Amino acid sequence: MVLTKMKETAEAYLGKRVSDAGVIAALKILRIINEPTAAAIAYGLDKRITSEKNVLIFDLGGGTFDVSIIVIDNDVFEVKSTVGDTHLSGEDFDSRMVTRFLQEFKRKTNKDISQNSRALRRLLQHRTLSTSAETTIEIDAFHKGIDFHTSTTRGRFEKLCVDLFRAKLEPVENSLRDTRMDKSKIDEIVLVGGSKRIPKVKILLQNFFNEKELNKSINPDEAVAYGAAVQAAILKGDKSEEAKDIQIRNDQNRLSSEEIERMVKDAEKYKKEDQTQQEHILARNSLESYCFNMKNSIHDDKISSKLSTSDKTKMNEVIESTLKWIETNQLAEKDEFEHKLKEIEKLCSPIMTKLYSNEQFAERTSKSHSNGPTIEEFD
Repeated sequence: MVLTKMKETAEAYLGKRVSDAGVIAALKILRIINEPTAAAIAYGLDKRITSEKNVLIFDLGGGTFDVSIIVIDNDVFEVKSTVGDTHLSGEDFDSRMVTRFLQEFKRKTNKDISQNSRALRRLLQHRTLSTSAETTIEIDAFHKGIDFHTSTTRGRFEKLCVDLFRAKLEPVENSLRDTRMDKSKIDEIVLVGGSKRIPKVKILLQNFFNEKELNKSINPDEAVAYGAAVQAAILKGDKSEEAKDIQIRNDQNRLSSEEIERMVKDAEKYKKEDQTQQEHILARNSLESYCFNMKNSIHDDKISSKLSTSDKTKMNEVIESTLKWIETNQLAEKDEFEHKLKEIEKLCSPIMTKLYSNEQFAERTSKSHSNGPTIEEFD
């Protein structure tokens, strides 16, 4: 679990060894390699490189974007440059599409749901344009019982995000500039990260490198893990041909031992605060789950038909008011969520208990009748 305060502390020391963060988290760190380097190891072992090659790793993930230029010569992997953009990643593509759908929903229904976090999460689950030219989105009861059905095409998606796609080339240019290397000197361009499946990104990158073929030989989802596994095998003492004694050259500044010790103490200090936050989230989720369970029960035909109109009205009113309260009080204290849960349970539980008690009584009565003596009639 990543502590909130540790995250803030790590952000203040970006560019320094991640191993320091590992020490702070009470982990025994034997070696740290970044994602592009791990991907380069996977590529290097797969290709069995014996002569010097300049490899550009284009790592575009959902939340990160990095470009690295690595020189591979036999077993030596030298990181020449790493350039990243923490404000530009695959999530930005999602945000553009979500914004577009929200505008469409508002145009059709005159309802603005841009602040409805649950609705936004449901929209984010519908993303298939990397593998198909057109997709249809159908979400039942998207907002207050209103369904949302729409469709979009890959062309429309690319038009929406064209500026973001082009911005992806800036770190590539900066990385080349940092190494004082012309793009014609790049021997291989290796794509890593799920977002690399976006066709437009591949087209722009290929055009930038004068139609050079992009390397897609390694699995973008497994490359980093594979490279890290190779390093682990080496550290364990694996001397097989696959796990060679790879050397990685990438000098970085380290935190002082005093700084690390202070940050370890800070992590312990904020441990209780992080636990409190977890309990708060659990209490909120419990209340929200109970509300949705009760709501589903009311709309279940078998259950609904056995509830009186009065009970259904009372339950529906308290459920809707509680869900609205959750929406506007996301940062409420744990005790407040627990109190709200007791309130709604106080009204709903007796109604549901009575319903199930009646069902059990009816079932027993039915069985007692069926188990009675059988009377045969004779002419």
